Amino acid sequence: FPTAGSALWKHCLHQEDVAAVMESIARAHRERSLYRQEHRIIRRDNGQVRWLSPYGRFLYDDEGQAQRFVGVFADITERRQAEEALKQSEEQLRVNFDLSAVGQAQVSARTGRFIRINDRFCALTGYSREELLGMTPHDLTHPDDRPADDPKVRRLLQGDTEEYYCEKRYLGKRGVHRWVRVSARLI
Repeated sequence: FPTAGSALWKHCLHQEDVAAVMESIARAHRERSLYRQEHRIIRRDNGQVRWLSPYGRFLYDDEGQAQRFVGVFADITERRQAEEALKQSEEQLRVNFDLSAVGQAQVSARTGRFIRINDRFCALTGYSREELLGMTPHDLTHPDDRPADDPKVRRLLQGDTEEYYCEKRYLGKRGVHRWVRVSARLI
């Protein structure tokens, strides 16, 4: 295993990772501990950036001098690319949810309470996000609409149907009735 001062080793590392890798190598050597530090390398043959996950330790002689490094270097490029794609997808979903032109909410199947609400949903109901997070869709449903609505919700939560759909009235914060079209699916 090249030493922390090896120009060849540093040349292979992605410039943004050099300091962290060199510090990890020095710490593993100093503390005689396992070395583990995900980092990028740049391949000399084609300039391609690859992610590695090395795992190993230094072996020492009787005088305590490091003689070699024994370990495994796993190529984790595909995993890191998948993580980045997932992160971007989650960000896009968050933006689409938050900036949607229609009211959107997510409800816990376990508690029945709202767990996520966009601004349009707040505007529709007249309640703040904080107020809605303590409520359920049942709390918003007009009392006259509950007898028809509750069995549909139960069927969805029990898995008897894939989608819940209805038109009903919501009671807004100041007693304002609003007709809404609700479509829901279990995640």
